[in-house]
Amino acid sequence: MTQAAGGRGADTLALRVVSALILIPLALAAVWFGAPWLSIAVAIAAAAMTWEWLRMSGGGRFGGGDAAIAAVILGAIAVAALGQFGW
Repeated sequence: MTQAAGGRGADTLALRVVSALILIPLALAAVWFGAPWLSIAVAIAAAAMTWEWLRMSGGGRFGGGDAAIAAVILGAIAVAALGQFGW
């Protein structure tokens, strides 16, 4: 079995468990209450995933092109959410 980066397997596992204990109830609440909370939760999750992906693939740098990618993703989510509400 391999350890996490830097040999901190137990530390990263504890962090993942704690974040899951916090994020799962928030996700379930967003689904339960529906619009607009679900759209807001999806936008926040997409922004966080985009930032993480760009940070990992860009060697820790976040430039103008990366900001454009993040803006397009958030814009697509906003357009989908607005269409859902009939605006």
